[in-house]
Amino acid sequence: MNTKNGKNWTAADWHPEDEVLLMSLDGELEAKETNIVRSHLDSCWSCRSRSERLQAGISAFMDYHDAVLTPLVTSSPDSWNNFGKHLQKAAETKKDVSRFRLLVNLFGAFQLKLDNVSLIRGVTASILIAAILTAFFLLRREQTVSASELLEKAQDAQKLESKAVFQPVVYQKVLLKKQVNGADTDALTLESWNDKLRLRNRTALADNDERKFIAEKIVFGKKQKGELEETLVPVVLLELKEILQKNRMDTVQPLSAQSFANWRNGANIARETVEKSVNADGAEVLTLRTNITPTAEKGLITSAEFAVRTRDWHPVKLKFDAQNDVPQSFELVETNFEIVSLSNLNPNILPSTETLNASTAQPKPSPLVSESPENKEEIATNTNADIAPTNTKTSAKPLIATAEQELEVLRVLQDVKADLGEQISLERRADGRLYVNGIVETAERKAELTRALQSVADNRTVKINIQTVSEAVAQEKQTKKPKSTAAPEEVAVTVDDNAQEIAPELRRYFEKRGDVETNVRKFSAQIVSRSRQTMSHAFALRNLANQFKAERVQNLSLEARGKWLNLVRARAQSYQAEAANLRGELQNVFPNSANGKTVSITNDTELFRAVERLFALASANDRAIRSAFSASGGANAAAPLRSAQFRQSLADAEALAASIAAAK
Repeated sequence: MNTKNGKNWTAADWHPEDEVLLMSLDGELEAKETNIVRSHLDSCWSCRSRSERLQAGISAFMDYHDAVLTPLVTSSPDSWNNFGKHLQKAAETKKDVSRFRLLVNLFGAFQLKLDNVSLIRGVTASILIAAILTAFFLLRREQTVSASELLEKAQDAQKLESKAVFQPVVYQKVLLKKQVNGADTDALTLESWNDKLRLRNRTALADNDERKFIAEKIVFGKKQKGELEETLVPVVLLELKEILQKNRMDTVQPLSAQSFANWRNGANIARETVEKSVNADGAEVLTLRTNITPTAEKGLITSAEFAVRTRDWHPVKLKFDAQNDVPQSFELVETNFEIVSLSNLNPNILPSTETLNASTAQPKPSPLVSESPENKEEIATNTNADIAPTNTKTSAKPLIATAEQELEVLRVLQDVKADLGEQISLERRADGRLYVNGIVETAERKAELTRALQSVADNRTVKINIQTVSEAVAQEKQTKKPKSTAAPEEVAVTVDDNAQEIAPELRRYFEKRGDVETNVRKFSAQIVSRSRQTMSHAFALRNLANQFKAERVQNLSLEARGKWLNLVRARAQSYQAEAANLRGELQNVFPNSANGKTVSITNDTELFRAVERLFALASANDRAIRSAFSASGGANAAAPLRSAQFRQSLADAEALAASIAAAK
């Protein structure tokens, strides 16, 4: 349906203008148009709010009219009952009046009437202007802060809250509600404890005064003394976690600014507003409402609301609608929040025997906090027995390297390209520390790596041992040889002096370029070297994925996962660039017009599957190239390079790397 101005009222992104809303309120629209506007207002919070403000402006004007304008018009004397008689009597009375007096009387009467009309008109105009300005500023008032500013302030506030407490554990109590087709289906009260430093967390169901912890696994047998009551994961919680994970939100602490920002940054935003209001507790809040462009994919969040208190920028509410077979919405409202010190926490809530991550074979954390630049000084100087343990045996236990520290080491190694086949390894051992071991060819390379690792060398959770080949040979025989990250298989490739017999395409290409045999040998060596370099990037990408298994990635904090994902993207981009160069060089001799097949990566499982697939494609392509240009390949060795399968495999590997680089 189109209006007179040509705008489509049935378009998905249509919103009625103020003029249309006024016509609807005044009943000036046709019945069909009125129904369209009403239907839109039922589903659009923003337009409904504008309509209510317009009504408020009209109501304010009518109040002024009744209170101010009406009293200005005086009532008639005796209800004008004797007006006719007095008028007749005055008409019959003859009185000579001078022309001057007649002129004065006429002017006075006209002035009196003019003064009354002017007064009424002036008051009316003033009220109209006030009402219009009120409605205009209600409709067009500027937002207190932008969406980005709101999220940045909330994130900064949450970081400061954690830094203010030694060994912080974030306690949060929220009310979770689920609706299907607008009807309430589930309501739970959840309590959660999140140990930021040791990456541990636990959740419990709170029912009145009863607390039941959600079991990570089913255990048969008698409950030991001191163990807390456990229950299985409610279905609604599993559904919530699945949606959060699909939309890149934090499954451990979804009611956080970082979690909302992570979803928002990857969403195609159609409309966004920030509005100020007062919640049930009387606190002033800012609510960010974000609507995204609809898609057909199930499980995606289509709209979300995120509210923070203005006095401390603390998140208090998250509500979102998810696209599924039936409309679903989830709401989390915070009812209690506190950051407590681990030393003051009931030890049964986060037992010291829990591992750093539930799904990984990492060492058990010690009671002592993992050292980091932020808390290092505090650990050394704190003497308050209520905050830090003073038992010398406890403080002597080994420190546990955090996931953030491990990711920082990986980033440094990637920056200096130490993950591309050198004999350098990063290992987390049973004592919880990280060990960087390596053997390099020259003293210059050792110095380069030592300088790069200086940023993490001062941390007692990281041990570094880089040697040159000569230093390693000189060591005692009892010294353990550092474990390598299983660099790509180095296969000696002898380039055939008669390469033109292996690949006639090469002879034809270089016939017009001088010395055919010399050029063929150079080209063959160049292609083999390029293929080996491309393969090293695929190998580094796979090692990075193996360093953090899928289950462990799911347990990372949102910030840590972002760092890991940045490393994966960077290495995928480097592979893509090398693969494009390789395909371009081969293109000169073996034309390739194949288009690679991209894939959609929406979760961690698909990302890990894509990395494995890329490694398989890269390995197959490398084997085909080395075989085609080797001396032992035979006359038909170049046959795979001519095949459509090889051309498609090259293109698919490059496209798959691009998909991984774009993963979110």
